[in-house]
Amino acid sequence: MNYLELTRETHRESASGGTAPLSLTGITGENLRLANWVKQADLIIQEMFVDWNFRWAQQTVNLVADTPIYSPASEVAEFDRSTFRVNGMPVNCVSYLSVKRDTREDVPGAPYQVVIMPDGTLRPDPTPSEDGELTFDYWIPPVSLSDGEDVSIIPERFHLAIVGKALMLYAEYEGAEEILRKGASMYGEWIDKLKSNQLPGDRYMHNVAEGNELTIIVE
Repeated sequence: MNYLELTRETHRESASGGTAPLSLTGITGENLRLANWVKQADLIIQEMFVDWNFRWAQQTVNLVADTPIYSPASEVAEFDRSTFRVNGMPVNCVSYLSVKRDTREDVPGAPYQVVIMPDGTLRPDPTPSEDGELTFDYWIPPVSLSDGEDVSIIPERFHLAIVGKALMLYAEYEGAEEILRKGASMYGEWIDKLKSNQLPGDRYMHNVAEGNELTIIVE
């Protein structure tokens, strides 16, 4: 479902008064609030874990001989430090704080580690003496819905988690306990499925429901 469709579905499930919007352009009143709750619900879910699979990406940076600093893609939220490679060979990835007292002279050579600088740039250590490639995995920041045709980066088959959370936000605003229970039930079911499918490894494969929240059991 796109942003408009999510808003219309939330309108339907909430039994909200009036007519569901046919467009998100220029909407006001209840429909605007519903659209904002959908946007907020989508971001809440995206922000639950930085390492959601749907936020994962890879990048290749071209290294240039005698060039010390490189800028990654602007959308990096967090690096997967275990994946850094220079010319296919694994290298360490460390923070600037851990090496800032290092007084070694930077003599160009084959990098054995990459330093994440405070401004988010990357410094191979030592500075590469030859052209090459730096590759790594990372996670992108949450992406906010804006236009009616925008589609959440959350996989579409789990979009009812967004609707459920939006219903909860609507119900809290309206003081509608029945809708709150309905939204919590929908959200609990679909966020459980999303976690099992979109978190790395098997650390969220065994879940139990506890009230309207999920307690995760790691085995």
